[in-house]
Amino acid sequence: MLCLKVLASCTRLTRLVRDLTDDDVRAPSALPGWTRGHVLAHIAGITDAMARQAENAIAGTLTEVYDGGRPARDAAIEAQAGRDADEHRAAITAAVARVAAAWASTEDWTRPTTYRSSDVTATVYCLWREIEIHTADLALAAPDWPAEFNAHTQEFLRVRVPEDVVLLGDPTDVTAWLAGRAYAGQVTAKIGDLPELGPWP
Repeated sequence: MLCLKVLASCTRLTRLVRDLTDDDVRAPSALPGWTRGHVLAHIAGITDAMARQAENAIAGTLTEVYDGGRPARDAAIEAQAGRDADEHRAAITAAVARVAAAWASTEDWTRPTTYRSSDVTATVYCLWREIEIHTADLALAAPDWPAEFNAHTQEFLRVRVPEDVVLLGDPTDVTAWLAGRAYAGQVTAKIGDLPELGPWP
């Protein structure tokens, strides 16, 4: 089941950050301008947000992904990035427990949410992408993404390149390239040069 795969990704993340020190958290991440603390704060925030989407869907109500929209999200990340390592771990652990409980209570995965005007299933896929990609952004271990994740994420991000572009390379490398992340191998276009990536969908 999809939600179990996402929770397994969350477990891998919590294991990776288990021994982080405060200095480790303050160190730069792979994302320009963000420390690991920024990434960890965002992970906790998006996990809570997707949990709330599921909780409200179960209750038959709709709510914003973030109260106050993107500006409020960005402000929360900045405010929480300076947490110490233990506080970050506690926030992520609590958020994962919350989303796991919400999913365990979900019977109808087609219930509507405000996330992309879609349904609960879409929020599960969203969290999978967020957890896996941002775990890689922590620069603690090379990404080792499963085939199903690569296939889904490449399909989701395919709109960033022209339709006629055929990408060649290791599936994880292609996914990383489409996500605008570093990759270990080589990614090429079947014909011509790699195009410039379009905006995130």
